[in-house]
Amino acid sequence: TLANTAALTGTDAAVVTGSVSAGDNSQIGTTSAASTLTINGVLTSAANNTLEIIGAGSVVAANTANNMDIVKITNAKNVSLRDVDSVRFSNTASNLTGTLIVNAADNITLQAGGTVTSSVGDILLTSNAFINNAGANALTTTAGRWGVHSAALAGNAYGGLNSGNQAIYGRALGMATAESGNRYVFAQSPTLNITSIDQTKTYGQNATALVANAYTATPFINAATYGNVFTQDTIANSLTGSATSTGSTVAANAGVYTIDVASIAATTGYTLNKSNAGNLTVTAALLPVGPGSTSNNISVFNNAVTRLDQELTCAQFS
Repeated sequence: TLANTAALTGTDAAVVTGSVSAGDNSQIGTTSAASTLTINGVLTSAANNTLEIIGAGSVVAANTANNMDIVKITNAKNVSLRDVDSVRFSNTASNLTGTLIVNAADNITLQAGGTVTSSVGDILLTSNAFINNAGANALTTTAGRWGVHSAALAGNAYGGLNSGNQAIYGRALGMATAESGNRYVFAQSPTLNITSIDQTKTYGQNATALVANAYTATPFINAATYGNVFTQDTIANSLTGSATSTGSTVAANAGVYTIDVASIAATTGYTLNKSNAGNLTVTAALLPVGPGSTSNNISVFNNAVTRLDQELTCAQFS
């Protein structure tokens, strides 16, 4: 039990096997950059009490039953915290020289004035909801990146903290994010409707390029709804693959062919609802009459003869 303003500090690989109850403005930490204090028992602090993490080394408190209220970090190295409820960062700035990992079952709140800065590592915050009252510079990394992972788009207070990158969807809370740069990551996977649309070509044309983009994708998440704290999703940056049709080939006979969107895939975690509603209509080619038309007519005629010859050969062997 730490009284108010008391300190628990460790050296080397210090391990606390029992539980720690921290009083207001109490401190935990280590004395050197090479040391780590690990608290394997349950770490708790009373409501409205501040627990400060100090020292040049690292602190690990990963018990799922931990229950802290206000946390402040002063010049620590790597810090890893887990909380059964919510965590609030102090209303004065926190700073560290390594990586910060915080997992809270409920909310993570940055109070006004409570910015968090790392000079070397990443800042990774995972919770049901992210409440940013510290503003556009709430999270800063000099040589790393920050990631905010929450359950859904709604319910967060983004506070103008701009990632400068697309949001990532459909990742279970706590799942690693390989995408580079600062990111908002959500367990929610929005549904995107992919629907092919009608196209027309003339017999003898290759319509592969025409058909490739013959689909619509709606509705993309509107970044403006959330203060443009992540960039806007589009077909170009969120989907891969192309629509296809057996009618795209040069030799496809006149008729109606389905445009298939099966190969379209999402790159940022949308759930795709696909519909092959569009058709490619192949119309018959007209033979032009007049000077200069002979070579074109011969080409079209030869294509038709080749196609007929292939069909007769298939019929003969069947």
